[in-house]
Amino acid sequence: MTIRNQLEDLSNEIFLDVFEYLDANDIFFGFTSLNLRISLLLNSIPLHVNIHRTYCRRELEFLCNHLKFHSDQVISLQVHDQICDQTNVIAYLFHRHDFINLHSCIFYSIHSSSKLKIVLEKLSKLPKIVLFRIIQSCDVKEDKLNASDASEFSHLILIDTPSTLRSTSLYFHYNHTKIATISKVTTNLTHLKIIFYDTLNDISIYSLIPLLRIHRALRTLCVTIKNSQVLGAFNTK
Repeated sequence: MTIRNQLEDLSNEIFLDVFEYLDANDIFFGFTSLNLRISLLLNSIPLHVNIHRTYCRRELEFLCNHLKFHSDQVISLQVHDQICDQTNVIAYLFHRHDFINLHSCIFYSIHSSSKLKIVLEKLSKLPKIVLFRIIQSCDVKEDKLNASDASEFSHLILIDTPSTLRSTSLYFHYNHTKIATISKVTTNLTHLKIIFYDTLNDISIYSLIPLLRIHRALRTLCVTIKNSQVLGAFNTK
């Protein structure tokens, strides 16, 4: 007698292991409404949201429709702000959802026209955020964060640092001038990668001094100093 096994015959433990390798969109697309047992499992698993540059608006809307019922399960978020047929994806996402259990958050290629006020407000209230990164391209003309948002992100991460935050990368073109006015900040930040960007007259290796004074728990510090004429780098561990 031939015994045929079906997907539903797999144990809950195997399903949970499989879900660990999939991002949220794959899980929602492949398993939503399969049966009551799987639906109950989907209500209890941690979710990883990864919005690629190659996404289209239809895929983004599909994801957001499902996140209405699962946003509190999202523990990691990687988002490109520009997908193939839409910009301002980060603001779009945060306008619709509260990621109250978010541990890791990475933003890529934030568009200069993005309106990120609601994003900053929600990030500042996250109770479990451990890792935060902004990654822009090296080409300031093609991939430049607007000055207002750059200032707000710099202030939030370097001065009003969330107490849970341990690791951050601020790879966008900005001079972080506000840190020079702060004498002391109590933070638990241990790993920091940052770019200082300005003219030769306004930026130098001495820009590091406020960072070292403020963030005394740092174990790893990687600083890149950039301007239109010189590229320098300083690393300390």
